[in-house]
Amino acid sequence: WAQRADFRAAPFDVIIDTAEGFGAFDAAVASGVVKSAAHGGRFVSTVVGPSHYVVLRSAWHAATLMARIAWRVAWTRVWPFTRSAPTYSLAIRGDNKYRARLMPLVANNVLRPVLHNGRAFDF
Repeated sequence: WAQRADFRAAPFDVIIDTAEGFGAFDAAVASGVVKSAAHGGRFVSTVVGPSHYVVLRSAWHAATLMARIAWRVAWTRVWPFTRSAPTYSLAIRGDNKYRARLMPLVANNVLRPVLHNGRAFDF
């Protein structure tokens, strides 16, 4: 998906990652398929870490994973040299607050989902 010429020609305002994790953000930044933070680009991930399946083997492992996420959130907001990266957000919530706000945007064609057929999971 990150290599598609049509996606690079007209970058997305927002990418909402529900399957890939850290790799999707890295691919989006490297390929330019999402606008930069300077142009309002956002990358919202619902995946904690490098994949859906994160096994925390120790307190140190948990701390390093959370530090990596916090660093990514911080540097895309305040680091002066990240003009090419979108703002990174991690959205994990147990309630449906965001879904309730999101679905009317989809229904009114304000937000157009683009699904990638090469997904890692059989949804």
